[in-house]
Amino acid sequence: MKLVGTISDEVLLNIETELNPKVAALVSAFVAYLKEPRYQNPLTISELASLFNAFYHDLYGLVLSLYAQLTLCKRALIQNSPLFANDLRTYDYLNAIAHYSSSHIKLVKRSDPQAAYQLRVFAYYKAATITQTIETAQAQLFTSVTPGDQTQLYYKIFRFDLRDLAIQDLLSEKLQILRKLSLPLSAFCETEFKADSAKLDEYFMTLSEEAKQTLAKLKTCIVNLDEARTPDMKLQYIVKVQKTLIDLCAGFYKYDSSKVNNDLLLPALIYIIIYHPPDLPEDHKEIDLYLNFTFVKNFCQILDPYCISSTSFNSNSSLSSYVPTERRDSYLRGDKLSSNNFFELINLKESSNEVFEEVEPEFQSDKALIDYLQKTMFNTGELQYYLTNFEAILYFLVNTPVKDIVPEGYTIPEVYLAKEVVTLPIQQVLENREAKEKEGAENLKEITEDSAEYLEEVEDSARSRSSSLFNTISSAVSQTVTRSRSNSAALKSHHARESSFPSFEQSITSGMPSGDTYGLTPMRKFLGRIGQASGVNLSDAENGPMSDSDENAENRSKRSLSLFDVFSPGQPRTRSGSGETPSFLHSSNLRKPTISTKLSNGVSELMTKLNVAANGSSHALYNEGGNNYKTPSREDSLENFSINTKAPPIVGDPASSMDKWFNNLGDNGDAQTFANSQMGSAYNEGSLFSASFAELTKYHNADFDSLTMMDLKNLKFYYDQLCSELLALKEESKTSNEELAVEKDPQNIE
Repeated sequence: MKLVGTISDEVLLNIETELNPKVAALVSAFVAYLKEPRYQNPLTISELASLFNAFYHDLYGLVLSLYAQLTLCKRALIQNSPLFANDLRTYDYLNAIAHYSSSHIKLVKRSDPQAAYQLRVFAYYKAATITQTIETAQAQLFTSVTPGDQTQLYYKIFRFDLRDLAIQDLLSEKLQILRKLSLPLSAFCETEFKADSAKLDEYFMTLSEEAKQTLAKLKTCIVNLDEARTPDMKLQYIVKVQKTLIDLCAGFYKYDSSKVNNDLLLPALIYIIIYHPPDLPEDHKEIDLYLNFTFVKNFCQILDPYCISSTSFNSNSSLSSYVPTERRDSYLRGDKLSSNNFFELINLKESSNEVFEEVEPEFQSDKALIDYLQKTMFNTGELQYYLTNFEAILYFLVNTPVKDIVPEGYTIPEVYLAKEVVTLPIQQVLENREAKEKEGAENLKEITEDSAEYLEEVEDSARSRSSSLFNTISSAVSQTVTRSRSNSAALKSHHARESSFPSFEQSITSGMPSGDTYGLTPMRKFLGRIGQASGVNLSDAENGPMSDSDENAENRSKRSLSLFDVFSPGQPRTRSGSGETPSFLHSSNLRKPTISTKLSNGVSELMTKLNVAANGSSHALYNEGGNNYKTPSREDSLENFSINTKAPPIVGDPASSMDKWFNNLGDNGDAQTFANSQMGSAYNEGSLFSASFAELTKYHNADFDSLTMMDLKNLKFYYDQLCSELLALKEESKTSNEELAVEKDPQNIE
């Protein structure tokens, strides 16, 4: 055993001093792989465990390739070992192998017992190097830190699964409650120990000094279990905890450990965990037993000495763009492991019967060394047995309520009965909480939907109130404008009666017969329509230079359409082809146009009608039934109101008779054009018009939609000259005694 200890200490020192560069590079490549975002969804604990197992597969293959097959590495182990270098007499054959070269005399292969002993020592040296290299590589992996938060990979994986964390919290709460209840060991035992229950309780309550020392060792193993950073090392401490507990329980049978079985071992382990917890820092109140178990269960992969994969990672594999899940099945012949048996890889043969009794028992034969390695390094069966025991006690603590653990006749205080872990298994508690969370999420979703519906109703109500408010304000503004127009008309009428000089508008009104459909009322209807279209704000490039008076007139026309009327949601909508006029385009909602605006718009309407008569029904302002009328939408602002928007005729008003009159003009259109061409020059002689007759009539056949603002200004200018000439003729004749008619309110024009 002395030689085994010497070799183990030397190997541990060498590996901790410097890990093989190839192995260290593999660990770094895997850490880099873990840091890169590769998955759309977070991995589950089982998927993460599969990823680590794939890395272990490559790690084992690489280490075995280096120290069990690569000759250079085996020579380096002998050359760098103080044990072999300082005892040349005992290990002469090993030193000859390590320093042999092709230039030397051919080395004779020895088969004597002394040479076989040296080869067995070196085989154990290689086995210790392989296992320690794997353990050190895992430690380097799990203790690697993230540059950002300086958190070890171990902590991220140890507390990876949220459900496991919840189970651990509930288990810690349950252990604290059981600790306060002060139950005896017999409460955790089966019925066959009822006869000895009193003796067992007394033994564990009054431990001897020797038993207390064993208990202290057991507590130390529990602390080491929690502090270990690799799954393999945690599993080793799980085994040590139970082996130490067997020694403690053997004192009850007068130190006969063969009488200790699981019927006593498992209840004693539960009792020690609850009532003899190790001393921990203040910030660590309880050992995370469940998390330690899941960590070992998921991330520990025990090397099976009889099943070494021949398709694993090796010393010649590339580490560029390393992906552990990619299997490498194609190798060169020299790269492939020579055997799947670990003992054969380190040159040990189970069939060898040669015994060298002059040395320690572990090295007397190959079989003896294999048995020793199986007990110490590859004790797979023992590891699985104690891990299963550890899982059994956790299963009992997790799935057994406190009320079922408490023996009959023992009353649980009321303060603890309110705890869920007292009356229900931990799994059931979690299921109830998850159901409540799911129900709460559904209720929250319903509340959110109800809140959304309520907000929509509130918005609709607010919108309705806002619409009503806008309508009220718009109605009040319209009534105010109407009253102001009525008062203005009355004042004008009063002053007109006192004036001796009649206005142009009065002279036209008085000159019309009583039943004439060409009177002022139908003309106002056309003036109102053209006034709506003439308020459009065209671009400066199309408008050309504008005078101050024209700009003021255009601004007044824009202001005449109220913002309340444009944006109010309560405005009625009409479908295309409807015979109704939108309320925000009705004449009652517009300002009263001035005399100059009326005359300008009247001429525009007149020329449009003439154009319609000349070009036929295809250029009509609106077809029969008003199907070309398009209702302006609520989103259309005053500036965006298209000049192509045509108001339909109002049913029953004088516009219908005017339409008939204009349509009748179409029959005589050619004769009228010929007459105008014959008398053009003569008609313009002595006239106040500054333009020629051809200039005045060039808009006759022009489409109204194609007229620019400058064309409309020209029409207004010619119309003003016509009015001035007519007024001058009236003044010269002095024969007119007409009374000016009282101007009617635009609201009454129907």
